[in-house]
Amino acid sequence: ASSGGIPLTGYRLYRVTPAPQVAIYNGEGQPHVYSHAVTGLTNGIQYTFAVTAMNGAGESAQSVARAVFAGTPPARMDTLARDPGVPRTSTSVTLSWAAPDDAVGASAPVLSYEIQWDDGDYTDFVNTMDNVIPPATSATISPLTPAKFYRFQIRAHSNNGPSEWSPVYRSQVCALPSEVTQLALTDHTDTSVTLSWSPPDSAGCVGAMIIGYQVEMRQDANPYAVVHFGDPSVLSITQRGLSPGMGYSFVVRVCQWDNCDQASSPIVMYAGERPLFVPQALTFVSATETEIDLEWAVPKTQPGLPILEYELRALKDDGEGPLLSGWKITSDTAPVPNSWTSAVARWGGYISLITIDTETGVAPGAIGDPLPDKMYRFKIRAKNANGWGPFSGTQTFARSLPPNMPLNLRYLSSTEHSLAVEWDSPTAVSAPIIRYEVEWRDLTSASDIYKITTSPAFKTASPTVPLMTGSSFGFRVAACTINVCSGYTSWEVYVAGAKPEAPSAPSIKSSTLDMIELQWSYVGKYNGGVSLTHYNIHYWDGAKYVLHGSTDDASQHAYTFGDCNALQRTWHFRVTA
Repeated sequence: ASSGGIPLTGYRLYRVTPAPQVAIYNGEGQPHVYSHAVTGLTNGIQYTFAVTAMNGAGESAQSVARAVFAGTPPARMDTLARDPGVPRTSTSVTLSWAAPDDAVGASAPVLSYEIQWDDGDYTDFVNTMDNVIPPATSATISPLTPAKFYRFQIRAHSNNGPSEWSPVYRSQVCALPSEVTQLALTDHTDTSVTLSWSPPDSAGCVGAMIIGYQVEMRQDANPYAVVHFGDPSVLSITQRGLSPGMGYSFVVRVCQWDNCDQASSPIVMYAGERPLFVPQALTFVSATETEIDLEWAVPKTQPGLPILEYELRALKDDGEGPLLSGWKITSDTAPVPNSWTSAVARWGGYISLITIDTETGVAPGAIGDPLPDKMYRFKIRAKNANGWGPFSGTQTFARSLPPNMPLNLRYLSSTEHSLAVEWDSPTAVSAPIIRYEVEWRDLTSASDIYKITTSPAFKTASPTVPLMTGSSFGFRVAACTINVCSGYTSWEVYVAGAKPEAPSAPSIKSSTLDMIELQWSYVGKYNGGVSLTHYNIHYWDGAKYVLHGSTDDASQHAYTFGDCNALQRTWHFRVTA
């Protein structure tokens, strides 16, 4: 500007608004003073100021007025963040921020925001996006190089000047990863469970930094809480301290450099073991030559984990070959029936029995006779909300009628302290006999009933404990197939003791042409520990000794043989005790 050809003598500063206009500084005689601190202003009020120049000829017109707000520049802003409402991509970053604390009322309004960022290689902040106008609180920076880590900062501008730069925010340019895969719950107990997963199919971009996984859990409808954060090599945890029967939900979050936003779908469970059968879980009910009926006790499970389904599998009992058939047993109403019949499996019934192909797991439809063979090995498992439990032990059953009773139970041998019996195989057996069961008891002392089990190859039995000589013992026997035993035979009674010693050789007491009277002695002989009951008299018929008769009791030591005839002059006799 021109000084009018005369040296300036100073400047004068005017407050134009608020009215009235007033000179607040007179710099006459100080032509080299170009600033003045105005005091006594009200914070947040807008003022306008103008300046005039003075020389020896007088005072110039006022300059163009400048409007300012009394106060300081905006406060330093907080660190930037990724905008959670905008999906992440691998070529852009959408940032969000909050206005400065003093943006309204306390000082001059924010007129714009300015964002700076580097080139992703820790260089200077060489890129700028300015003039982002309020009320905007987010901005998208694009294009950026995928997988690079960029640094960002922001400041606010007002008529009082810019704020300080915010703290630096660092973020990797990458889309969100996909969810973890193969999320599963295993190793259920009443108070613990193992949660496992596999890495996501997509990390979000090539070179993405996955820093770990965060596991969150909640009980029933309570809020989720973090129960684990681990590095990316940890792909399973065992959560303990659960309350039996209570419901729990788990989510697994994939954590990138600056977020754990990608959460899996919740996986829900009830604390408790999967159903566990005892090894010999199946109980035979009945069978015919065309059908087998089985039942089982409900396996162990928590009250909050009812049985949802059973799976019964059958294998041909020939020692080789794959699984023959499987049946899944379900019900529209609880509880699921704990019984099965091959007839229902074929023809349907009040329970839903689905035949499954054991190779594919697919139901093949109509299967005709579900048990075309004779012998089968069965096993069963159950399912609750936590999944299928292990199979029970394998048990063998047959399509067979119950066996008939053994035949001809009889005395075999004895000593002073033992007894042995024998019998014959039953008739018309449709399934193999796998054992015989012999029951015995001391009738003299009215003892309990004891049982002896023998293999089918042996049809004899003898108590293994010493027996009381002279006591009476009862025996009966039953035949057993893999399914069931027959009824018992009637009791047969024998006395414990050795066979008696033979009497003396018989002699002639008297004779006629038609009769011979025999006599013998038992003096000094041993009765085997058992009182004698009688004597038997045998005669030789030319080929063998044949029983002719017996004495009434053991006190008789003579016997009359009255079948003599004149044609036979010589007779041979034997006497047994």
